[in-house]
Amino acid sequence: MKDKVLAWLRNRGIAAAMIGLESSAADIKNIHDGGMNLVLGSSEALLNSHKTVFRELKGKIKAVFIDENHCIAKW
Repeated sequence: MKDKVLAWLRNRGIAAAMIGLESSAADIKNIHDGGMNLVLGSSEALLNSHKTVFRELKGKIKAVFIDENHCIAKW
C-alpha cells in the first residue's frame, strides 16, 4: 500500500515520503533537507523511532496528521 500511495502522490507532482521501520538514511536526510511536501508515517514511527525528525524540523513543518491516532496511549 505504501508504494501505491507514494506513487499516486508523486505522479501528481507531490514530493512525498514515508517514515517507518523501512526508512533509509537517505529518506530521512531528504526529509531533513526540506525535499518533501508530505511525510506519511505510523503513530509508532512518528512518536517513537523517528520522533527526532519532527523535533529537528520544528518551525519548518506546517502540519502533522497521524493516522490511527486512537492507538496512541500517551501524548
